[in-house]
Amino acid sequence: MARHLLTIAAMKCVRLYSVLAVYLALTAGSVDAQVAALKEVSVAVPKGDTLVLHIPSDWHSSVSRPEAPAPTVQLDTKDDSLSFLFTFLVDKDQRFSTKEAVERQVIGTSQMYVAGSVEKQLKLTPIATKNGHGCYASFSDADLVNVPAPGKGQFKYVVSGMLVIGKQSAVFTLLSNDKNSAAYKQAFQLLADGISVQ
Repeated sequence: MARHLLTIAAMKCVRLYSVLAVYLALTAGSVDAQVAALKEVSVAVPKGDTLVLHIPSDWHSSVSRPEAPAPTVQLDTKDDSLSFLFTFLVDKDQRFSTKEAVERQVIGTSQMYVAGSVEKQLKLTPIATKNGHGCYASFSDADLVNVPAPGKGQFKYVVSGMLVIGKQSAVFTLLSNDKNSAAYKQAFQLLADGISVQ
């Protein structure tokens, strides 16, 4: 009887290890697929660093005014439901070296969204990143938030903020029509750990 119970226990262990092995293999494949699904966009900030943005491979990207003091990178999803704009400027005087300075700047640049928003107030959220520091404010457009399908170029939600990384600051605006979409989550992942100094 004891030998029979041991045999059953051994079979259960083998079955458990087999299931675990399959799970790990599938998980590893999923992670590899996610990594492979990214592409790099580089932007050289005059008198600053060259930054690399790791974005989803199916997003469109363009860099305008690359030779100007403040080059702008625009990222758009394939279906135009999300648009992400970054303007990079070297912080030669280290005006934004502290979190407090960044917060003051974001409050100033985001005030224009308050009156037309559902929220009617400005609330700052810090960006959790190891690559620098920053914060943002989120708003819902009072005129569009209940519109099922806004017209082309119209967006229900706007995120306005600043990220300081390396020698430069990045003022950004995120426009979206779906806060629960995968693209929206990918945009915040980009802010968290998708921008690095080359």
